[in-house]
Amino acid sequence: MRSRAPAASDEELAETVLDLAQQSFIDHGFRGTKMEHLAKAAHVSVGQLYHLFANKEALLLAVHERAQRLLFTQYLGPAYEYAPGDGGAIEHFEVIGRAYLRFYLENKEMGPLLFSTTYDDRHDPAIERVLTSINGQIAGGLARLHQLVTEAIDRGEIRPVDPTAVIRWFWGAMFGVLAHNLRHPTSALSDEELEEVVELGLQSISALLRTT
Repeated sequence: MRSRAPAASDEELAETVLDLAQQSFIDHGFRGTKMEHLAKAAHVSVGQLYHLFANKEALLLAVHERAQRLLFTQYLGPAYEYAPGDGGAIEHFEVIGRAYLRFYLENKEMGPLLFSTTYDDRHDPAIERVLTSINGQIAGGLARLHQLVTEAIDRGEIRPVDPTAVIRWFWGAMFGVLAHNLRHPTSALSDEELEEVVELGLQSISALLRTT
């Protein structure tokens, strides 16, 4: 008698659902994503799906949080902890920028969700609550960058510029370039061209920050 394959754990099922939901939110938006369709695609009952995720809002938040966790844990986290050499704070700043780009290039399936998706139904209260939560996570990352710049100014490593202005430019430029690449496929850059553009931007801000 053939043995039956072991049932997937809740954790494994949740990852399957998150993969399916991520693509559905990208393709169909929040309203267009149906829990019953996801349950069928994941080969689970609707009841099982609601056991894993209380509602569609919780599922959307989980999809975003997974992407943010990957970004900050595996890419930006190590970059923040990087110990720069002779290049000091400027080198550190460039390392963080390159880590952000690397996340985009190595996780393109998450790109439309994090860098370009503008929900047609973004005024739905559920969407607003999710985006508010995600913005809070982003604010934490920006605070780390602000601290890096402020401490570098105090040490005399970079010019005494407004740290908030520098961070806003840096984050906005990085986000804008990557979002444009996804929203406008006819003028999208290749990976190599995108690396060149980002590197040019990093070198530009590095030149701005240098004391000499």
